[in-house]
Amino acid sequence: MSSNSAQTAERVGHWQENLQNFCATHQLGQPTYQTASDRRGTRTAWSATVCVGGCFVPARYWYSGEYIHNAREDAAHVAYQWLISLPNYQQCHRSHPGPARPPQTYPNAGPREPGT
Repeated sequence: MSSNSAQTAERVGHWQENLQNFCATHQLGQPTYQTASDRRGTRTAWSATVCVGGCFVPARYWYSGEYIHNAREDAAHVAYQWLISLPNYQQCHRSHPGPARPPQTYPNAGPREPGT
């Protein structure tokens, strides 16, 4: 991995910081991110899922590899907006302990096909 791609992989954006602060304030533990790839011909698309307090929240979009930080930022944005909209943030579904995986528990997410 080149140093440039290592720097890109470690980039933390505004929404990731907001989510980290929310999690710290509400003692949810640090959010963890998992990336997923989808081979599309000669290219690969990337997306991310963030696990927050047992909730698995997917990014809305798929990105080129050099923009994987945008997938994590997108997942953090969706998770943060969802958490602050809950009357009681502890209502999130906690039946999926362990590493983050593509969710089916996020409200209104439904099954997602790659690229949608």
